[in-house]
Amino acid sequence: MAIEMKRQGADVTVLCFSVRRSTGNESRLEEAGVKAVYLGEKCIERLHLNRFRRTFIRYIAMILLLVRVFRKTMLEESPDVLHFHLDALLFYPFIPRKMRNRISCFWTIHSEPEVYLDKGILSFIRRNIIKKHPGIYLVTINEIGKKKTEGYGFANPIIVIPNGISMDRFLRAKECRKKVRDELCIAADAFVVGNIGRFGEGEKIKNQMFLVDIFEKIIEKKPESILMLIGGGNPSDALKKRISDCKCSEKIILLTERSDIPELLSAMDVFVMPSIYEGFPMTLIEAQAENLRCVVSDTVTRETSLTDRIRYESLEKGADVWADAVISDPCSAPQGSIDDYDIRNTVKKTIKYYNNYYERKQL
Repeated sequence: MAIEMKRQGADVTVLCFSVRRSTGNESRLEEAGVKAVYLGEKCIERLHLNRFRRTFIRYIAMILLLVRVFRKTMLEESPDVLHFHLDALLFYPFIPRKMRNRISCFWTIHSEPEVYLDKGILSFIRRNIIKKHPGIYLVTINEIGKKKTEGYGFANPIIVIPNGISMDRFLRAKECRKKVRDELCIAADAFVVGNIGRFGEGEKIKNQMFLVDIFEKIIEKKPESILMLIGGGNPSDALKKRISDCKCSEKIILLTERSDIPELLSAMDVFVMPSIYEGFPMTLIEAQAENLRCVVSDTVTRETSLTDRIRYESLEKGADVWADAVISDPCSAPQGSIDDYDIRNTVKKTIKYYNNYYERKQL
């Protein structure tokens, strides 16, 4: 989003509470000329942690210094708008008071509101920060999140801004279908079923085991099929054993820690998401941006229906019914528009909110 903001003429700085890790996102920011400030590195420059023998004391010392560095950075950068993500909100009370009265602050809830506002001591602190500081505006990524957040009784209206995706990147990726299939040794006429979901602990929610069951049924009806399982983390031993035990194990491809998601999606024919639970899965939005047929569990909100190529199925119906749904054409009227998730549009909407709320502060 920061890169697109710069493209649209905004003066944007990304503030990271960690150290530089040489990730792909850091490289993209640098290539786009977006300024990034790493508070963790500033702390390390000022603090010799080896002085503290106890780990707990080291941790407290690091937090105190991080607060100090954050305040100093706020004074140096002097922003008009501050947009918090995740636990960065906890630093809001440490913004100098005069600056708090001048700037507009936003906090995006990227998952279910109860995850950030219901559970544990940090949720209690977040709720109190929001209630005691009326200058904070909450942002959710969909209407369901908005309705849930409104139930907490915060003073300011809740803003809805969907997570944006780079539509141009998906359009370019369509040209990569043959190249990706060749790299993965997938035949041009193969019927590729794909899924993206975290491995390891994530398998309890993403339900890849059931997807293997579904794929066994698909193979019986469409022998030229391939299953592509993509995700972060390491596949569990149970999932590996389930794959090795099935008769079609040679037709199942496991891919971990991939950054070329649009290109991998271009190699698929249908995207399947039999998740037991999902908040608002951006991978499903990305699959629709690739114009893939999608078969997903009915636990997923209908807000994700953005094309007429998506079908919702009950997990209670079993693998055979799911296999038929994957092979046949889905029929579902779209509930929204894929254009709403074009990052160019979401950034325009975000900047409009920034300007409106900042102007109100100056009155």
